[in-house]
Amino acid sequence: YTSIRDGAWDDPGTWSLKVGEPCDCTPSATISGFDVMINHNVSADFDIEIESGGMLTIGIPGSLSMSENTLEVVNGNFISDGFSHLGALEVAAEGYTLFTYPAIIENDIVIRGVLDVLFAEFDSIIIMQGDMDITETGVLNMELVCLTFNDGDFTNYGEVVGTLGSVGGETVLSHTDLSYPGVFFNLAVRDDDKIDY
Repeated sequence: YTSIRDGAWDDPGTWSLKVGEPCDCTPSATISGFDVMINHNVSADFDIEIESGGMLTIGIPGSLSMSENTLEVVNGNFISDGFSHLGALEVAAEGYTLFTYPAIIENDIVIRGVLDVLFAEFDSIIIMQGDMDITETGVLNMELVCLTFNDGDFTNYGEVVGTLGSVGGETVLSHTDLSYPGVFFNLAVRDDDKIDY
C-alpha cells in the first residue's frame, strides 16, 4: 500500500496498490506480510500494530498522525523519514524502529527491541506527558538527538549508545527523573549542553 493523497488511514481513497492508481482499499491496522508507504499526511484514530513480515515507512514529506493511539512494533519494522505524532510507541523485543526526522510522542515510549534515532543535525524527540522506558532487552542508539520530556521519566535497564545534544540551546534531557541501572556506551553530551533533572 502506498498513499496517493492526504487522508485518513481508513479512507479507501488514500491508498494505491499500483503506482498512481487508487485501489479502493485500505491496509489493515495490523501490518503483517505487507508494506505500507506513507508519502502524504495520513491520520489514524486507532492503534496500529506491525507484525512479522510487515513494514511501515513514512517518507518525505509524509507524516503519520495518531496522537491518541499506540503504534506497536511487534516483530516488523517502522521507518520514519517523515514526521510522526504518536499517542504512544512500543517496540517489542523483535521489533525495529528508525527515526530520521523529529517526532512527538504524547505518552510513553517502551523499548524492548531496537530504537535508532539518527538525525542529520541536532533535532528533537518530544515526549509530551509520558516516560521512556528501556527494558533489559532494549537498545536505544542515538545520533544528534535532543530528548525533551515535558513531564516524564527516563529509565534505562538496557543499552543507550550515541550523542545527546540540544536544539537552539535547549536542555538535552529536561524535566525528567533519570534512572539508569543499564549501560551507557560512548554517550557524549556536547560541552555547551546539560542534563537537567
